[in-house]
Amino acid sequence: MLRNRHLKQKYFYLNKQRGFSLIELIFILLTIGVLASMSITSFNVLKMSTAYQVVATSINQLRLAAESGTIETDSLPSAFSITQTTSGPFSDVNAAALFPGFNQTSRTKITAEFDPSCDTGACAFIFTQVQHCNGDRYQEWLRYGDGIDIVLEDLMGDGCA
Repeated sequence: MLRNRHLKQKYFYLNKQRGFSLIELIFILLTIGVLASMSITSFNVLKMSTAYQVVATSINQLRLAAESGTIETDSLPSAFSITQTTSGPFSDVNAAALFPGFNQTSRTKITAEFDPSCDTGACAFIFTQVQHCNGDRYQEWLRYGDGIDIVLEDLMGDGCA
């Protein structure tokens, strides 16, 4: 009888579970996967929101720079059309004269057009479009020849492509 009891204890000890079962491991991995996907989605939303804030700030800076660039109406720069993706001041001399002191931020694409001969509401005197390479929304700013400003917000696009 003592021998049987000893064998039962030994058998019980050998078959005792050590570690996690397969079901428990699968559940843990699924939980980690769900948490990771939620954090990646949150990060992407934050990244898009930040990119749009950079776009809005750039449009405001362009508007302020154009105000100081057009104060002296006798010396307006020549007409130009430029698309620039490099950071820093505009590479075009006329664009740099129209937007003095403006520095383009990195990872943005700016398209700017200027027509000094436009003096009516039927044509755009200044047109700018700012897109961020990490975002899918952009803004445009138009100033017509009669002085009316329009900012078009939340336009959908495909970044810097």
